[in-house]
Amino acid sequence: MVLMFRVFGRLLGPLGYLFLFLIFTTSELKSQTEMGGAREAAGPRFQFATASTLSLKPSRVRLNVFVKIANDELQFARREGGYEANYELSIVIYDGTGKQLASETRIQKITVTDYSRTNARDVFDLIRLSFNLDEGQVRLLVQITDLDTRRAHRQEKQLDLKDYGKGKVNVSDLIFVEEAEIENPRLEWIKPAVLEEVVDVKEQFGVYFELYTDPGVDSVFITTKILDEEGDLVVSDSYFLKTPPRVTPRIIRIPLDQLTLGRYEFLVLIQGEEAQVSRRGKFRVTWVGIPASLKDLDLAIRQLKYVAKDRELALMMKADHEEKQELFKKFWEKKDPTPATPRNELMEEYYRRIEYSNKKFGNFRNGWEMDMGKVYVTFGPPSDVERHPYEIDRKPYEIWYYYEINRRFVFVDETGFGEYRLITPFWRE
Repeated sequence: MVLMFRVFGRLLGPLGYLFLFLIFTTSELKSQTEMGGAREAAGPRFQFATASTLSLKPSRVRLNVFVKIANDELQFARREGGYEANYELSIVIYDGTGKQLASETRIQKITVTDYSRTNARDVFDLIRLSFNLDEGQVRLLVQITDLDTRRAHRQEKQLDLKDYGKGKVNVSDLIFVEEAEIENPRLEWIKPAVLEEVVDVKEQFGVYFELYTDPGVDSVFITTKILDEEGDLVVSDSYFLKTPPRVTPRIIRIPLDQLTLGRYEFLVLIQGEEAQVSRRGKFRVTWVGIPASLKDLDLAIRQLKYVAKDRELALMMKADHEEKQELFKKFWEKKDPTPATPRNELMEEYYRRIEYSNKKFGNFRNGWEMDMGKVYVTFGPPSDVERHPYEIDRKPYEIWYYYEINRRFVFVDETGFGEYRLITPFWRE
């Protein structure tokens, strides 16, 4: 393999050398040691979203919890006729004093017949749970445990629950949904997007909410707005709506054909005769395969400096926003090792390394811009690290070894402030 890297490195130059290394190492990263030493095995990662709506019980709030986990996060075992994974979902809710208000545990079983679906990132299990609670501050704790590996992952969220039965006009929390073309929508029928800030571009994307009106209110004036990340108005609409007494479910379709790649805020304003109420929610427009960590297109383009040619970077940076995102997308499409699949593993791995470098090597500058970050982004985790922080009569230094390509990199902390500089050549002649 060492000879292979050397031969292709000379043939393709530094850029090809980098991508060959990325392709060969991407599938091995989960078992490798990260820079901090032995890496603790993480539990199954998941996403969850919450939305409060009117409860059927007087003076109470219905807290809806949506939990979504990809197949790739779970350990599948071979069973007769296919493969099976089992996990436990646990939800506990506390009030502001730490008193437990409610809890629920679910055991979930996932079965698939095709092995490729056991590690799919785009196949999910979705669970919906609801709790009737008093209004006020609560703390929500959500945990998923893989019943095969016994590894667990926990997340928590602080919420302020409001009684929607108060006032002549009120509106529930917003719930982003993946299917907006639903006649006579009901909460039980919607398909929540769960990750409001990371949304694949789909024509059916929209927002679900419920209007609550007193019997004396027969119509309301609704205004919806979509603002970009600078707060500028992109899309707006307004209309009168006749409302039956009490509850009126609504789905507003978001016109994704009018939006470019980026972050947005959806605002709905409800005006009655003597009342006015509003709700806001944020979402991000992207395309399939873009890593969740990519939230700034201009920054993502600047971070291509280790893999893109100068003229490619200049062309992308000078382009307008719409053309810029197309050039960025095409750049990575050409590097996609599996073009027949929705994911671009190479792009995901590259920006995972960027994100890790920022967390690990950041100092006075972003970690990916530091010498250690440059080496890590280009070559990935080293095979071994030799640290010398307290040598007598020598400045602190580290040596990173890459046995697969017969390379080593020496970094020295010249200033004593943790900014390690590379003192060995980055590329071999």
